[in-house]
Amino acid sequence: MIACASNAPTVATDSSVGDATDSQGAGEVTSVSEDGGNRDTSGGPASAEETSSGGADTSASSTDGGCEVGPVLEQQHSCSTFGESCGSGYKCVPYVHPSAGLVNGCFPVACATVASGEPCEVDAGLNAGVDNCAADAWCWTAAVGGTDTCIPSCVGSSQDPKCDDPHMSCVQLDYGEVNLCLPTCDPLAQNCEVGSGCYPAPGGASFNCFPPGDALLAEPCGALNGCAPGLVCSDAAALANCQDPYACCAQLCDASDPEADARCMTVDREHVCESYFGQQGVGVCLVPP
Repeated sequence: MIACASNAPTVATDSSVGDATDSQGAGEVTSVSEDGGNRDTSGGPASAEETSSGGADTSASSTDGGCEVGPVLEQQHSCSTFGESCGSGYKCVPYVHPSAGLVNGCFPVACATVASGEPCEVDAGLNAGVDNCAADAWCWTAAVGGTDTCIPSCVGSSQDPKCDDPHMSCVQLDYGEVNLCLPTCDPLAQNCEVGSGCYPAPGGASFNCFPPGDALLAEPCGALNGCAPGLVCSDAAALANCQDPYACCAQLCDASDPEADARCMTVDREHVCESYFGQQGVGVCLVPP
């Protein structure tokens, strides 16, 4: 869910990614939801100590047409999606740990893999961590147009994350635990593929395509993408008409439009168009500071 000025929501994956109390700036939530919902099932980032994989089958490796796939590790450990930290035949991907929430773990690379941007399959959901994406990608549920899709991992380093595709940017979720490359977009034009919406990434450094939420204007929300496209989850303290103690959906506006304040006032007479994280031309209808 996306966090606002004081207590705001952030962006999450199938479980919540991030902390609903992260503070980024006035009127901003800092977490995202993989399915556009507002569930918060995260348990915080895993420590460097080993954690149980939660009952995954570790009995033996499997073979597929002569290709041998390594077994799922009985004991998982913290790993990094940057560099080779899992060993040959394994990759570092996010999965839902039964007590620690969304963390990274080492899982076997499938024999017959699909490339980034292609539909994919996850074995028993995010809880398992096993998918058929290539070693440099992981299967994000309902990531593009409602289809499970292989999403490329970020390259570079945790201090300088990058994406090979110039039309994508690195989105870091859950305090940098999850790093993935998502398409960039224009939040005012809402130019993502059908089934996705354009929302700010945690921290507000970019706007990216995420699964859309369905909360309407002034309705409570719990994630940056918990609102319908064209709206953004914002801190309740920055809104005049929010009945939730934490966050509600606010209208995006064109901060370069001379009539932007007047347009916001048609939504609520106490609102004006405030610049969003300094992003040129993009604003949110909020109570002025």
